[in-house]
Amino acid sequence: MKTKFINLFVGFLIMLLLAQCRSRRSEFSYVFRYNEASGISSLDPASASWRANIWAVNHLFNGLLQLDDDLKILPSIAKDWDISSDGLTYTFQLRNDVFFHQDELFGAEGTRRVNAEDFVYSLSRIIDPAVASPGNWVLREWVSTDEPFKALDDTTFQIKLKTPYYPFLNHLTMQYCFVVPREVVEKYGRDFRAHPVGTGPFVFQYWEEDSKLTLTRNNNYFEELGEHPNFIQAIEISFIKDEHLAYMKLLQGEFHFLSGVDGTYKDEILNIEGELHHDLRDIIKMEKHPYMHTQYLGILMTPGPDEQANNPNNPLLRKAVRKAINYGIDKERMIKYLRRNIGVPANYGFVPMGVFNSWPASDGDNEHLLPYSFDQTKAIKLLEEAGYTKGEGIPPITIYTNNTYVDLCTF
Repeated sequence: MKTKFINLFVGFLIMLLLAQCRSRRSEFSYVFRYNEASGISSLDPASASWRANIWAVNHLFNGLLQLDDDLKILPSIAKDWDISSDGLTYTFQLRNDVFFHQDELFGAEGTRRVNAEDFVYSLSRIIDPAVASPGNWVLREWVSTDEPFKALDDTTFQIKLKTPYYPFLNHLTMQYCFVVPREVVEKYGRDFRAHPVGTGPFVFQYWEEDSKLTLTRNNNYFEELGEHPNFIQAIEISFIKDEHLAYMKLLQGEFHFLSGVDGTYKDEILNIEGELHHDLRDIIKMEKHPYMHTQYLGILMTPGPDEQANNPNNPLLRKAVRKAINYGIDKERMIKYLRRNIGVPANYGFVPMGVFNSWPASDGDNEHLLPYSFDQTKAIKLLEEAGYTKGEGIPPITIYTNNTYVDLCTF
């Protein structure tokens, strides 16, 4: 078992956008360019397990439902739905104007309408052990073992659960649950990852892995995309691994957008308050949003190869010492000076701030709701309870880390 040591902070997703066009290319205004330093491993919704894949899949596919900017559930291919009084049966009414992207496998018409059987196939595929989707947990634990997915007719799709589960609709907004055409998936098998055919606002055109991915606008898309002639007509995704180089290309006008601020160049962009330096404000627009990501340090509590963990006199085996460490670190200062205010102290535990509208306020009576904010007095008292008055007698504590966290550990 690994137990909590320090919840350091949950992150802000920082997005840098080019504020003024500095490229000489006439098409720049309608080809949206950005970089994915970590690359993209698959364009199959069944493999949409991390952000770079998720964003690409989101360009190409749709599901029953979607989320707005406030994480509220909205219709997508399902225009309406009903939940039975016992919470076990979900019935979705589908739009009849959603078509898959063009593909020769659809015959003379080149495309076909999405129907309820497509969702039976797509969701069954996610929980199929042969597919080994990392998203099988989204459905497997909750859906009935007896015909969980059923097409009542072309536009009526039904899901049955084995137990009521209130957040289930949220699960269906995840990219794992996006619809795919059976004939195309079965044609390409595992190579569907590089031959995606979906329903989304953009259509797959070209992918040279580790170099560039190109998508073009789907003019047959069922949602409004905008009529302005300079509305985005294509997306180009590059895979430059050097994030500082990608940042320089943003400044030069070769990219419209970057996600995140790498530690090697964050000081060039942000002041101590986490805001853009003044000389960049006419070039770059920065947006910050809560991001569901947690950084923490952990303690191995069970016997293992670590000598410290096996030592019965290890002070970290005492809960009061672990709590004292948590109270004894000024995470506000850590974030301000070491991370340029990119993050929020995880005073209420592992769950990122973006999951809820707000974290709970302390109620004074319920300890698990009390924040682990900086409190030296409380830390000293806890050390005394553990037998270490004024911290005396504590043996050296070893922390194993990597270059990313050395400054936090030193702090």
